[in-house]
Amino acid sequence: MMPDSAVSAAQGTSTPTGLDQAQPTLTGGSVSTPLAPSGSGQASNRRRGSYAPTAPSAAPASSSQPRRPATLPVDVAHTEGARLRAIEGRFLVAIQATVFGGVILLTVGAGMLSWSHLTHVAATNGHIAPPGLLFVFPTIVDGFMVMGSAVVMRHAITDKVGGRTWYAGALVAATATLSICLNIEDSTGQEVVPAWALPGIAPALYMLGTELGLTELRLLMRQLRARIRKVTPTPLLPPEPHTPSKKEIVVEALVQTRGDVKAALKLLSDRGVSVDRSYVYEIKREARAERSGRVSAPVLR
Repeated sequence: MMPDSAVSAAQGTSTPTGLDQAQPTLTGGSVSTPLAPSGSGQASNRRRGSYAPTAPSAAPASSSQPRRPATLPVDVAHTEGARLRAIEGRFLVAIQATVFGGVILLTVGAGMLSWSHLTHVAATNGHIAPPGLLFVFPTIVDGFMVMGSAVVMRHAITDKVGGRTWYAGALVAATATLSICLNIEDSTGQEVVPAWALPGIAPALYMLGTELGLTELRLLMRQLRARIRKVTPTPLLPPEPHTPSKKEIVVEALVQTRGDVKAALKLLSDRGVSVDRSYVYEIKREARAERSGRVSAPVLR
Protein backbone atom coordinates (compact mmCIF):
# COMPACT_ATOMS: atom_id res chain seq x y z
CA MET A 1 0.00 0.00 0.00
CA MET A 2 1.11 3.54 -0.80
CA PRO A 3 1.61 5.95 2.04
CA ASP A 4 -0.82 8.80 2.50
CA SER A 5 1.73 11.36 1.44
CA ALA A 6 2.29 9.57 -1.86
CA VAL A 7 -1.45 9.37 -2.50
CA SER A 8 -1.78 13.06 -1.80
CA ALA A 9 1.10 13.84 -4.14
CA ALA A 10 -0.38 11.68 -6.84
CA GLN A 11 -3.74 13.40 -6.48
CA GLY A 12 -2.12 16.82 -6.59
CA THR A 13 -0.21 16.05 -9.80
CA SER A 14 -2.99 14.13 -11.60
CA THR A 15 -3.98 15.38 -15.05
CA PRO A 16 -7.62 16.37 -15.43
CA THR A 17 -9.53 13.95 -17.58
CA GLY A 18 -11.86 14.75 -20.42
CA LEU A 19 -14.84 14.58 -18.08
CA ASP A 20 -13.13 17.00 -15.68
CA GLN A 21 -12.40 19.34 -18.64
CA ALA A 22 -15.99 19.33 -19.75
CA GLN A 23 -17.31 19.88 -16.23
CA PRO A 24 -18.97 23.30 -16.11
CA THR A 25 -18.13 25.69 -13.28
CA LEU A 26 -20.35 28.27 -11.69
CA THR A 27 -18.78 31.71 -11.74
CA GLY A 28 -20.59 34.82 -10.62
CA GLY A 29 -24.00 33.26 -11.06
CA SER A 30 -23.35 32.08 -14.62
CA VAL A 31 -22.28 28.71 -15.91
CA SER A 32 -19.01 28.64 -17.87
CA THR A 33 -17.38 25.68 -19.49
CA PRO A 34 -13.58 25.74 -19.48
CA LEU A 35 -11.84 25.10 -22.78
CA ALA A 36 -9.14 22.48 -23.09
CA PRO A 37 -5.58 23.89 -23.26
CA SER A 38 -3.52 23.27 -26.34
CA GLY A 39 0.17 22.85 -27.18
CA SER A 40 2.83 23.68 -24.62
CA GLY A 41 0.22 25.28 -22.37
CA GLN A 42 -1.29 21.84 -21.80
CA ALA A 43 2.09 20.35 -20.86
CA SER A 44 2.89 23.16 -18.41
CA ASN A 45 -0.54 22.87 -16.91
CA ARG A 46 -0.02 19.14 -16.49
CA ARG A 47 3.24 19.85 -14.70
CA ARG A 48 1.57 22.43 -12.47
CA GLY A 49 -1.49 20.21 -11.97
CA SER A 50 -3.89 22.92 -13.26
CA TYR A 51 -4.50 24.85 -16.46
CA ALA A 52 -5.98 28.15 -17.52
CA PRO A 53 -8.80 28.24 -20.10
CA THR A 54 -7.86 29.49 -23.52
CA ALA A 55 -9.53 32.77 -24.57
CA PRO A 56 -11.96 32.36 -27.43
CA SER A 57 -10.81 33.54 -30.85
CA ALA A 58 -11.97 36.95 -32.03
CA ALA A 59 -14.99 37.06 -34.31
CA PRO A 60 -14.17 37.72 -37.97
CA ALA A 61 -14.49 41.30 -39.04
CA SER A 62 -17.68 42.12 -40.80
CA SER A 63 -17.46 42.54 -44.55
CA SER A 64 -17.40 46.11 -45.86
CA GLN A 65 -19.69 45.19 -48.83
CA PRO A 66 -23.33 46.31 -48.44
CA ARG A 67 -25.89 43.63 -48.02
CA ARG A 68 -28.01 42.79 -51.06
CA PRO A 69 -31.69 43.60 -50.72
CA ALA A 70 -33.90 40.62 -50.25
CA THR A 71 -35.61 39.55 -53.50
CA LEU A 72 -38.99 37.94 -53.85
CA PRO A 73 -39.26 34.40 -55.19
CA VAL A 74 -39.94 34.06 -58.89
CA ASP A 75 -43.52 32.82 -58.54
CA VAL A 76 -44.38 35.57 -56.04
CA ALA A 77 -42.87 38.22 -58.35
CA HIS A 78 -44.90 36.94 -61.32
CA THR A 79 -48.08 36.95 -59.27
CA GLU A 80 -47.45 40.49 -58.04
CA GLY A 81 -46.67 41.70 -61.58
CA ALA A 82 -49.85 40.14 -62.93
CA ARG A 83 -51.88 41.81 -60.18
CA LEU A 84 -50.38 45.23 -60.91
CA ARG A 85 -50.96 44.81 -64.65
CA ALA A 86 -54.60 43.92 -64.00
CA ILE A 87 -55.03 47.04 -61.86
CA GLU A 88 -53.42 49.18 -64.57
CA GLY A 89 -55.68 47.66 -67.22
CA ARG A 90 -58.79 48.43 -65.17
CA PHE A 91 -57.65 52.02 -64.69
CA LEU A 92 -57.05 52.44 -68.44
CA VAL A 93 -60.49 51.03 -69.26
CA ALA A 94 -62.11 53.39 -66.76
CA ILE A 95 -60.23 56.40 -68.16
CA GLN A 96 -61.12 55.53 -71.76
CA ALA A 97 -64.76 54.98 -70.87
CA THR A 98 -64.86 58.32 -69.07
CA VAL A 99 -63.22 60.16 -71.97
CA PHE A 100 -65.35 58.62 -74.71
CA GLY A 101 -68.52 58.89 -72.68
CA GLY A 102 -67.84 62.54 -71.90
CA VAL A 103 -67.07 63.32 -75.53
CA ILE A 104 -70.26 61.63 -76.70
CA LEU A 105 -72.39 63.43 -74.10
CA LEU A 106 -70.86 66.82 -74.89
CA THR A 107 -71.21 66.27 -78.63
CA VAL A 108 -74.85 65.24 -78.30
CA GLY A 109 -75.59 68.25 -76.10
CA ALA A 110 -73.93 70.67 -78.49
CA GLY A 111 -75.74 69.03 -81.41
CA MET A 112 -79.10 69.43 -79.69
CA LEU A 113 -78.52 73.13 -79.10
CA SER A 114 -77.33 73.65 -82.68
CA TRP A 115 -80.35 71.66 -83.92
CA SER A 116 -82.69 73.94 -81.99
CA HIS A 117 -81.14 77.12 -83.40
CA LEU A 118 -81.06 75.88 -86.97
CA THR A 119 -84.66 74.67 -86.74
CA HIS A 120 -85.69 78.12 -85.51
CA VAL A 121 -83.81 79.73 -88.39
CA ALA A 122 -85.66 77.51 -90.85
CA ALA A 123 -88.98 78.26 -89.14
CA THR A 124 -88.49 82.05 -89.17
CA ASN A 125 -87.48 82.03 -92.83
CA GLY A 126 -90.35 80.43 -94.67
CA HIS A 127 -88.44 80.33 -97.94
CA ILE A 128 -85.90 77.77 -96.56
CA ALA A 129 -88.19 74.79 -95.86
CA PRO A 130 -91.92 74.18 -95.44
CA PRO A 131 -93.24 73.55 -91.91
CA GLY A 132 -93.26 69.79 -92.39
CA LEU A 133 -89.58 69.67 -93.39
CA LEU A 134 -88.00 71.97 -90.83
CA PHE A 135 -85.90 69.13 -89.37
CA VAL A 136 -84.20 68.57 -92.72
CA PHE A 137 -82.33 71.89 -92.64
CA PRO A 138 -80.32 71.22 -89.43
CA THR A 139 -79.83 67.64 -90.57
CA ILE A 140 -78.06 68.58 -93.78
CA VAL A 141 -75.96 71.37 -92.21
CA ASP A 142 -74.71 69.48 -89.15
CA GLY A 143 -74.95 66.08 -90.83
CA PHE A 144 -72.48 66.99 -93.58
CA MET A 145 -70.08 68.25 -90.93
CA VAL A 146 -70.21 64.89 -89.12
CA MET A 147 -69.93 62.82 -92.30
CA GLY A 148 -66.99 64.86 -93.57
CA SER A 149 -65.20 64.33 -90.24
CA ALA A 150 -65.84 60.58 -90.52
CA VAL A 151 -64.33 60.52 -94.02
CA VAL A 152 -61.22 62.36 -92.82
CA MET A 153 -60.84 59.94 -89.90
CA ARG A 154 -61.25 56.93 -92.22
CA HIS A 155 -58.54 58.20 -94.57
CA ALA A 156 -56.20 58.82 -91.63
CA ILE A 157 -56.76 55.32 -90.21
CA THR A 158 -56.25 53.55 -93.55
CA ASP A 159 -53.26 55.73 -94.56
CA LYS A 160 -55.10 56.95 -97.66
CA VAL A 161 -54.54 60.65 -97.05
CA GLY A 162 -54.68 62.60 -100.31
CA GLY A 163 -56.74 65.04 -102.31
CA ARG A 164 -60.02 63.43 -101.24
CA THR A 165 -59.05 63.96 -97.59
CA TRP A 166 -58.48 67.66 -98.16
CA TYR A 167 -61.79 67.89 -99.99
CA ALA A 168 -63.62 66.29 -97.05
CA GLY A 169 -61.77 68.55 -94.62
CA ALA A 170 -62.77 71.64 -96.59
CA LEU A 171 -66.40 70.47 -96.52
CA VAL A 172 -66.19 70.04 -92.74
CA ALA A 173 -64.75 73.55 -92.33
CA ALA A 174 -67.41 75.09 -94.60
CA THR A 175 -70.39 73.42 -92.89
CA ALA A 176 -68.97 74.16 -89.41
CA THR A 177 -68.56 77.85 -90.30
CA LEU A 178 -72.08 77.96 -91.72
CA SER A 179 -73.54 76.32 -88.60
CA ILE A 180 -71.71 78.75 -86.29
CA CYS A 181 -72.88 81.76 -88.29
CA LEU A 182 -76.51 80.60 -88.30
CA ASN A 183 -76.42 79.89 -84.54
CA ILE A 184 -75.05 83.38 -83.88
CA GLU A 185 -77.68 84.89 -86.16
CA ASP A 186 -80.51 83.08 -84.37
CA SER A 187 -79.19 84.00 -80.91
CA THR A 188 -78.38 87.68 -81.50
CA GLY A 189 -80.95 88.54 -84.15
CA GLN A 190 -78.26 90.13 -86.32
CA GLU A 191 -77.97 89.10 -89.93
CA VAL A 192 -74.70 87.19 -90.34
CA VAL A 193 -75.68 85.15 -93.42
CA PRO A 194 -77.57 87.17 -96.03
CA ALA A 195 -81.21 86.18 -96.34
CA TRP A 196 -80.91 85.70 -100.08
CA ALA A 197 -78.17 83.05 -99.53
CA LEU A 198 -80.19 80.87 -97.17
CA PRO A 199 -82.22 79.05 -99.87
CA GLY A 200 -78.99 78.15 -101.71
CA ILE A 201 -77.53 76.22 -98.76
CA ALA A 202 -79.43 73.00 -99.47
CA PRO A 203 -78.51 72.66 -103.19
CA ALA A 204 -74.89 73.63 -102.51
CA LEU A 205 -74.53 70.96 -99.82
CA TYR A 206 -76.33 68.49 -102.07
CA MET A 207 -73.74 69.03 -104.82
CA LEU A 208 -70.76 68.88 -102.48
CA GLY A 209 -72.10 65.83 -100.65
CA THR A 210 -72.83 63.96 -103.87
CA GLU A 211 -69.30 64.56 -105.10
CA LEU A 212 -67.88 63.36 -101.78
CA GLY A 213 -70.05 60.24 -101.80
CA LEU A 214 -69.19 59.32 -105.39
CA THR A 215 -65.49 59.85 -104.71
CA GLU A 216 -65.61 57.48 -101.74
CA LEU A 217 -67.60 54.98 -103.81
CA ARG A 218 -64.93 55.02 -106.53
CA LEU A 219 -62.25 54.45 -103.92
CA LEU A 220 -64.10 51.49 -102.44
CA MET A 221 -64.69 49.95 -105.87
CA ARG A 222 -61.00 50.21 -106.73
CA GLN A 223 -60.04 48.52 -103.48
CA LEU A 224 -62.61 45.79 -104.09
CA ARG A 225 -61.31 45.15 -107.61
CA ALA A 226 -57.74 45.00 -106.34
CA ARG A 227 -58.73 42.38 -103.75
CA ILE A 228 -60.61 40.37 -106.37
CA ARG A 229 -57.57 40.35 -108.68
CA LYS A 230 -55.36 39.37 -105.76
CA VAL A 231 -57.40 36.30 -104.79
CA THR A 232 -58.35 35.24 -108.33
CA PRO A 233 -55.76 32.86 -109.85
CA THR A 234 -54.39 33.90 -113.22
CA PRO A 235 -55.36 31.39 -115.93
CA LEU A 236 -52.44 29.71 -117.65
CA LEU A 237 -52.78 30.19 -121.40
CA PRO A 238 -51.22 27.57 -123.67
CA PRO A 239 -48.18 28.81 -125.57
CA GLU A 240 -48.87 29.99 -129.08
CA PRO A 241 -47.56 27.64 -131.79
CA HIS A 242 -44.46 28.81 -133.57
CA THR A 243 -45.14 30.00 -137.10
CA PRO A 244 -42.04 29.49 -139.26
CA SER A 245 -40.96 32.38 -141.41
CA LYS A 246 -40.59 32.20 -145.18
CA LYS A 247 -36.83 32.01 -144.85
CA GLU A 248 -37.02 29.07 -142.47
CA ILE A 249 -39.33 27.22 -144.88
CA VAL A 250 -36.91 27.73 -147.76
CA VAL A 251 -33.92 26.63 -145.65
CA GLU A 252 -35.78 23.50 -144.58
CA ALA A 253 -36.63 22.70 -148.21
CA LEU A 254 -32.97 23.13 -149.19
CA VAL A 255 -31.90 20.81 -146.38
CA GLN A 256 -34.39 18.14 -147.45
CA THR A 257 -33.27 18.38 -151.10
CA ARG A 258 -29.56 18.52 -150.13
CA GLY A 259 -29.08 21.96 -151.67
CA ASP A 260 -30.79 21.27 -155.02
CA VAL A 261 -32.56 24.50 -155.91
CA LYS A 262 -34.82 22.97 -158.58
CA ALA A 263 -35.93 20.18 -156.25
CA ALA A 264 -36.44 22.71 -153.47
CA LEU A 265 -38.62 24.88 -155.72
CA LYS A 266 -40.71 21.88 -156.67
CA LEU A 267 -41.08 20.87 -153.00
CA LEU A 268 -42.13 24.40 -152.04
CA SER A 269 -44.63 24.47 -154.86
CA ASP A 270 -46.15 21.19 -153.67
CA ARG A 271 -46.51 22.69 -150.18
CA GLY A 272 -48.24 25.77 -151.56
CA VAL A 273 -45.37 28.14 -150.88
CA SER A 274 -44.73 30.57 -153.69
CA VAL A 275 -41.14 31.86 -153.82
CA ASP A 276 -38.89 33.25 -156.50
CA ARG A 277 -35.93 31.28 -157.80
CA SER A 278 -33.55 34.18 -157.06
CA TYR A 279 -34.73 34.25 -153.45
CA VAL A 280 -33.89 30.55 -153.07
CA TYR A 281 -30.41 31.11 -154.49
CA GLU A 282 -29.89 34.06 -152.16
CA ILE A 283 -30.88 31.98 -149.11
CA LYS A 284 -28.49 29.26 -150.24
CA ARG A 285 -25.59 31.73 -150.55
CA GLU A 286 -26.29 33.17 -147.09
CA ALA A 287 -26.38 29.70 -145.55
CA ARG A 288 -23.13 28.77 -147.25
CA ALA A 289 -21.47 31.99 -146.01
CA GLU A 290 -22.63 31.68 -142.42
CA ARG A 291 -21.64 28.01 -142.09
CA SER A 292 -24.00 27.74 -139.12
CA GLY A 293 -27.62 27.39 -138.25
CA ARG A 294 -29.87 24.60 -139.26
CA VAL A 295 -28.24 24.19 -142.69
CA SER A 296 -24.75 22.82 -142.55
CA ALA A 297 -22.08 23.63 -145.08
CA PRO A 298 -21.65 20.11 -146.54
CA VAL A 299 -25.36 19.96 -147.33
CA LEU A 300 -25.64 23.30 -149.13
CA ARG A 301 -22.87 23.00 -151.64
